Amino acid sequence: MPSTTLKVIDGDGFYGIISDAELLQGEQVPVTLDDGKTIYVQSGILKEVSDGVYGIPISFKNLTKTDSEKSHVIPLVQENLDVRKTEINKARVVVNKIIHEREVKVDEPLLEENVRVERIHKNTIVDSPIPTRQEGDTIIISLVEEVLVVEKRLMLKEEVRIIKDIKEVHKPQTVTLQSEEVEIQRIPFQNDAKSL
Repeated sequence: MPSTTLKVIDGDGFYGIISDAELLQGEQVPVTLDDGKTIYVQSGILKEVSDGVYGIPISFKNLTKTDSEKSHVIPLVQENLDVRKTEINKARVVVNKIIHEREVKVDEPLLEENVRVERIHKNTIVDSPIPTRQEGDTIIISLVEEVLVVEKRLMLKEEVRIIKDIKEVHKPQTVTLQSEEVEIQRIPFQNDAKSL
């Protein structure tokens, strides 16, 4: 049965040619490159990637031995350590909130406003109504009336003075304040998982 030509592609994407008969004969398989040179690779590293095409994980440039000097390709294996963490429920925590009450005495000064009304009789003739005015904490409202004289004039009859008094008083009071406290209770499970 005639042999079939197969393609071999290296790690850099370059192609070479082998025959299926040589692939089945031994551990060393001759590969013919585009420039006519022949190199040898171990049949164990040839992996079929598609129908009639095989691949090797290294470059043809690293295999420079000719027919007379067969090179030996030794695949290297490296072990990697895979470390993972697993969560294990060992216990559950119960949080209880406790409210405490206490009485405190509060004595803060408070302001009170009182109004005193004073009436001052004037009986003074004025030419026009007097607008309301303020002098300090006193609001002065002028009251006028018409009186019959040789001519009609306005006479200031009296002034109403509204005086605002501010005094500081203390009225101690007892108020209730609340504060919160957290109590943590640890309750273990019946069957604890074995920790790593």
